Amino acid sequence: MNARLSPMSGALLLLLSLNGCAQNQALAPPPGGEQVSIVVKVPQNLAAEPMQVMYRSEKCPIKRSGPDWTTYEEDGYLSTTVQPQQQGQSDLYEAKLPINGGSRCQWQLSNVTFGVTYANTTHFVRIPRHPDTQPTNIRTLVPRSFGQAVGAQRRRFALLV
Repeated sequence: MNARLSPMSGALLLLLSLNGCAQNQALAPPPGGEQVSIVVKVPQNLAAEPMQVMYRSEKCPIKRSGPDWTTYEEDGYLSTTVQPQQQGQSDLYEAKLPINGGSRCQWQLSNVTFGVTYANTTHFVRIPRHPDTQPTNIRTLVPRSFGQAVGAQRRRFALLV
């Protein structure tokens, strides 16, 4: 029997062996672990947006290249989206987040970004009409600070843990 491997079978063997090294870096919080509760009070006419939650890990670093092509490592990161839940009929929205994200990477909660957006923009498009005038362009009634797309306005806030 020939003990030598062909280049093709050697490459296939190498590929299969490296595939086994792939690491699962998903969140896996331990049951009963510590949690932080983020509560947002959302004023009338606004709606809570999904929260962007960032976890960091020293155990699963990311390799980066600098402007001079040198490589360096920084803490790994994992981002997820969490929809806060309205508390009954109140104006409070809550999301409970695990502090320890678990898994082999031992993810730790780093920061949370939350925001609000207009729930209903109809109050921006009410244009008073006078029988002697032409309809006015909506842009002339909305201040520039509201941006170009009124319906897409949002305010975002970050919470660093």
